[in-house]
Amino acid sequence: METIEGVVRREQRIENSAEQNKQKSEMVIVLGASLNETRHGQYENFPLHVKGNPKANLEKDGEPVEVVGGDARQRAVVQYVKKFKKDNPDKNINIFTVGGVEQSGKSRAKEMRKKLIVKHKLDRDMVHALPSTGSTFGNARALAEWAKNHPDKVGKLKKIKILTNGFHAMRAWAMFTHALHEEYLGKDLANEMSDDDKKKIEKILTDTLEDQIKGDMKALRKIQQVYAKYLENDPIKVDVIIAENMIALSGEPAHQKYAKLLRTDSLVQQARINERKGLNDLLAGKYRVR
Repeated sequence: METIEGVVRREQRIENSAEQNKQKSEMVIVLGASLNETRHGQYENFPLHVKGNPKANLEKDGEPVEVVGGDARQRAVVQYVKKFKKDNPDKNINIFTVGGVEQSGKSRAKEMRKKLIVKHKLDRDMVHALPSTGSTFGNARALAEWAKNHPDKVGKLKKIKILTNGFHAMRAWAMFTHALHEEYLGKDLANEMSDDDKKKIEKILTDTLEDQIKGDMKALRKIQQVYAKYLENDPIKVDVIIAENMIALSGEPAHQKYAKLLRTDSLVQQARINERKGLNDLLAGKYRVR
């Protein structure tokens, strides 16, 4: 017959095992954005549009222009942290900034971290600049590596959230999902997915384009439903925080107006078309996540 001490030890082992399999901290990646470098000031500006990139596929006033999301993502993550702490007073949250390097050599990830700490007053121990190549695959791998190296803070990584603008949300989610699927299962999701499911996604993207305010969120949730059966064995799931939704949640009329302007901007509308094409191209195998 098992002794009382044996029962206690067994229950303790079960409890310890369950604790080790928990994710201890919310993990949020704020996707990178190009910056406008300033000569003075404590931090850089991150605009909604950036001109002059010859690789940009949009145009304004005769110049190539890129829609990059800008400061909206930082405002949104500040709002998200406030809401998370209010709803989960006993839980931790880690914020990760990512992004490539400007021609000057400045790191977008480090500059965004600096601005979140200096201007927006987030706790510096909460915000981490992830060293990576700036690519989606590199960002996903860098976060997984950080989690492995900080088990005391993370526990077992099971879910990450990426924060970006609505126009970028679907393709960003798909790219992170494809990257983690290949990293952990060694499979290319574009090859696994049936032609019928790819056609379903293409129809979702077309049907939701006209709705400037809610179309991107509706499309994201429907696309996630199509993907679900292919992700059953994935150890890490990905979800999205849409910047405009978080900004509007503050309830302040000025913030709600700003969120609407972000969604209805004429260049953002063009970017929404391009992002949908990019997702279809990803599923067609025209490029792979790097």
